Amino acid sequence: MNLHSRLVAVLVVPIVVGLGSPSPASAPTPHATAAAPAAQARGPAQAPVPGGAGTERSSELGWWVASAVDGWSARTRPAVLRATSTKVGTTWVRQPAGTNNSLWGISCPSPKLCLVVGDKGTVLASTDGGATWQGQPSGTTNDLAGIACPTSRTCLAVGSHGTVLATSDGGAHWRRRLSGSTVDLHAVSCASAGVCVVAGDKGTVLTTADGGLGWQRRLPGLSTDLYGATCLAGGPCIIVGDKGTILTSAAGGSSWAVHASGTTRALYGVTCPDRSHCLAAGHIGAVVASADGGTSWRVRHSRGGATDLDGVVCLTPDSCVAVGWTSIPVSILGNRTAGTVLTTADGGATWQHQASRTIYGLSAITCPSTAACLAVGWGGTIMSSSRPGTASAPTATTGSAVGTVWQARPSGTSEELYGIVCPASARCIAVGDGGSILTSADRGVHWTLRSSGVFARLLAIACSSSETCTTSGEGGALLESADGGATWASRTWGMDSSLSGITCSAGGHCLAVGDGGSVVVTTDGGATWATVTSGTDQDLLAVTCATSSNCLAVGLGGTIIATANGGTSWAKRVSSSAETLFGVTCPTPGTCLAVGAAGTVLASADGGATWAARNPGTSSFLYGIACATSATCLAVSDGGAIMETSDGGTTWASRSSGTYQGLSGVACPTSTYCLAVGSDGTILTSTGGKPS
Repeated sequence: MNLHSRLVAVLVVPIVVGLGSPSPASAPTPHATAAAPAAQARGPAQAPVPGGAGTERSSELGWWVASAVDGWSARTRPAVLRATSTKVGTTWVRQPAGTNNSLWGISCPSPKLCLVVGDKGTVLASTDGGATWQGQPSGTTNDLAGIACPTSRTCLAVGSHGTVLATSDGGAHWRRRLSGSTVDLHAVSCASAGVCVVAGDKGTVLTTADGGLGWQRRLPGLSTDLYGATCLAGGPCIIVGDKGTILTSAAGGSSWAVHASGTTRALYGVTCPDRSHCLAAGHIGAVVASADGGTSWRVRHSRGGATDLDGVVCLTPDSCVAVGWTSIPVSILGNRTAGTVLTTADGGATWQHQASRTIYGLSAITCPSTAACLAVGWGGTIMSSSRPGTASAPTATTGSAVGTVWQARPSGTSEELYGIVCPASARCIAVGDGGSILTSADRGVHWTLRSSGVFARLLAIACSSSETCTTSGEGGALLESADGGATWASRTWGMDSSLSGITCSAGGHCLAVGDGGSVVVTTDGGATWATVTSGTDQDLLAVTCATSSNCLAVGLGGTIIATANGGTSWAKRVSSSAETLFGVTCPTPGTCLAVGAAGTVLASADGGATWAARNPGTSSFLYGIACATSATCLAVSDGGAIMETSDGGTTWASRSSGTYQGLSGVACPTSTYCLAVGSDGTILTSTGGKPS
């Protein structure tokens, strides 16, 4: 397929449940890249435009929203992200890469020397392990999709229209080689300096035995597009592609055998840490593994949700990292995209999400040493990290503050949980993916799954009394309960715009906010709803009311709007920040706090009329905030980070939650007790003293 044909298709593909499900006709068919023998990847020809079409997202808000918003306001800047931790994906720091062109392939023949290829003939080189990059003339404007460097001097790059380039001086000079093909080539891998294999569209397999001077067309007997390839020295070559295609060759590519992968989803990247163990990843989180050099494969579950996994690398049969992207719905970020990083420490049996903190999809990954990895992606993104798959949960500490000691509680679900509220000191309700609603009658220690009657993602919940509660979510979902969350009834308000935030006060007054500046109001506990004009077309993500009349809503681009009449009319406020705001609360009518992307904390001492930036001491994305007292507040974020203030937001301290799961919502029903919810059904409780 043409390297630019994936721009729209990837963002409108529907989610198909089950790894064995056929890929839909509109499924993405991107190209793959291949780097060093241990590092394979693929990437679409051109990054989906942030803000373009698409409404699917994965179920892990804590990691992909962190990815999606970070850098959005500076989306025209190319980025290099470097880890400040020795654990992969824990913390990433951006550095200039020198190009905005999307990057699809990377190869590191040594721990210091790395080369990257991308759109419009882009070639970048680094001689310091990825810290800095310099552009190199490739001699072509064709898109380059894959690169392999079997030695520090010799490399091959492949791309659109049958392009094959070769260098013998580490990338300083490139020469065009005649491949004999005009189809788009997506991946290249070399078993030695001379023996290399290329994979491309329409079942194209090319091999060379002289380092790229001459090429032979092989006929594996397939017409499906092929995206990823890996060849081991003295070992097998494996190619993966559309419809779960897997090909293997034990003779340097001269002959190929087709093997069942166990999935019909497209596979985009493949890696083999040794001659026996291989792992392939692809469309909608597909992961398959082999323990016999590619002959037989077993389906693994990445829990990638709507994520496409474009690249994967394994340093050992157990320790692997997969990268890709996911599309984010309007209800969260206006149909944008997010980079994804998944790690496994058990050969793909289980996976953990790590916050990539980039809106740009990640296309390829390689590990130039056992201690460092590099990933590349859309918009000139380059990322580096260390020691994949070794992250362990932080250890909870002791102390007296309400947010100091946290304890995990069994929720009975693995769905992402986005919102939590406690209408009474002991009664709490959490909501999340797939219409999930859970209730607890003992302050969050034990939970019961309730039937919501819907499958929409429920993003927020609020209560106007101890019994009357309302939850809102995607597609305009509004549900009401009159019995403390035991049973629920759907309500309508005339539109299907997603509602990401909701707040309720005594007397049945509730406000819900969402896509395109949507604001809906009820004064009868949710029985009927009316739309009002907000004065903004920015997506609104959270809302709070200090009194029944005075309310604030926040959202994309630092948007803050205020009402003094219960939501009938709204006025814009100057927020002093362009970062997206995810949460807002007012512990007193005069004191308000808003939190958001890149560690943003804003404080107001006049009920939201004016705002000042505060420094929480973190660059983590803060998704939710709640106050236990007028001065003590907690903010939750990606990677399980929790920030606490005891002086109304002026100073903040980091608290260990005991988990690396992304946290999306927090509630404090009493001055000494708080709860937090997040990825994979995570529910935490904190009393500030010893775990209860």
